[in-house]
Amino acid sequence: MKLAQLAEKFKLKDLGYMVIDEADKLCEMGFLEQLETILKHCEGDQPSKFLFSATMQPGIEDHVRNSIMGEKALRVQVGIRNTTAQAVD
Repeated sequence: MKLAQLAEKFKLKDLGYMVIDEADKLCEMGFLEQLETILKHCEGDQPSKFLFSATMQPGIEDHVRNSIMGEKALRVQVGIRNTTAQAVD
């Protein structure tokens, strides 16, 4: 049974945090709808949401911000976007 199906069956009233790693890959694979379903079935205050990705594309980032994160989303970027890592000697 998928977590989204469990969320529909049992209200997630005590869910305090939702942490998603590789968020861009999940969205590319079609899991965004399931994340929306899980959040829709949370009772009371919505959980604090943390999405992590090293390669979030602008189009996907906009979609995630609009559908899951909301207006008050905070984006933290480490390093320069669209550059490759360099070895440190």
